[in-house]
Amino acid sequence: MLFVLFDKLEQLMFFVKFSDLFMIIKLIRYIKSFLWYLHRPQKAYKRIQKTSIPLLLSDARYNAHLNKNLRHILIVRHFTPTHPFYNNHFLQWVHKNYPEISSRIRLKRLSGIPANLENTALFIPWLQDPLKERFPRQYQKAFRLQQQCQKQGIPVINSVDSLSRSIKSVALKLIAQTGIRTAKAIPITDGKSFNPGEYGLSYPLIIREDQIHSTTMSFITNEENLNTVAWENFKQPVAMEFIDVKGEDNYYRKYRYVLVGNTGAPRHLIISKKRFVRADDRVDDDVCREEEWQYTQSFRDPNHDLLNQARKVLGFDIVAFDYSYDNNGEIVVWEPNPFPVLWQISNEKKDSSHQLQTINRLYKVLLDYYLEKAGIRDHF
Repeated sequence: MLFVLFDKLEQLMFFVKFSDLFMIIKLIRYIKSFLWYLHRPQKAYKRIQKTSIPLLLSDARYNAHLNKNLRHILIVRHFTPTHPFYNNHFLQWVHKNYPEISSRIRLKRLSGIPANLENTALFIPWLQDPLKERFPRQYQKAFRLQQQCQKQGIPVINSVDSLSRSIKSVALKLIAQTGIRTAKAIPITDGKSFNPGEYGLSYPLIIREDQIHSTTMSFITNEENLNTVAWENFKQPVAMEFIDVKGEDNYYRKYRYVLVGNTGAPRHLIISKKRFVRADDRVDDDVCREEEWQYTQSFRDPNHDLLNQARKVLGFDIVAFDYSYDNNGEIVVWEPNPFPVLWQISNEKKDSSHQLQTINRLYKVLLDYYLEKAGIRDHF
């Protein structure tokens, strides 16, 4: 009966001012939708889970202890599906170990609504790189918020416009200026007509994404291989020089070092039998664990000064570098990541206890830097 009534109301909209028509129709449809879900609670729950409501509620719970009368840090993250829970583990760590500091952190989702910046001491955009190229609409929103902060003298960590320098073909050229060895990287605009020789590349080479981290890579050994590449599976492909980093023990090693301002902290060392080193393929025996432990407990990477130069050239405040050593013992940087995942669900599913001390130290370095940039470090 109610649905029939609302249908009749929509027909009567002819007599309403045109300026109000759209809003009234929209309101009626919202009410109809509400009534439909009211009688179908299970479907309503599934629908809500797909919306931004759970994220907003989660942020509201964290913000419940915020002291709005004191200067605080504003952290902005994406809505679903772009890493909506990024660095949740860090936030939980702060709340558990430093509850008085967590009351100085305010969480917000990226939207077009102007932010209330009262008592904001620092703006941290935890947003996916490269933001401008991958998510232009979200970049515009973030850039407007950043400008709003800058006009009020609020410092920003990893400005959103700097994130474009994380694109591999751009970043590796800049890093090479510091004297660090990097792979030659050539963006591919037309895969079918791409000729590596025209750009000074020879076989073997690697095809991967230029803008996205942790994606599938193709090892190309000859022209026949190149002709079989499924280019439709790539968004912005890049051809990269192959540099052999296999050790004398036939293992491949990839180090991750996180620069936080001028301070650094090792994150991990992954040792793998596979050419493309990933955490899921790590060799997890006692010998390899001990080698990783020795690296992560060193506090300062032996390449700290070089990598810090690279950070400055890229214009990042915080960045993680993935690197290996070539057969001559020379460092080879694969890529920078200003949006590094420091702890993920897979760490919870397996025994990563040997990494807990490492992540605690890294979190402490990160938190100290945030407090220093916000100008509230002396309060704790």
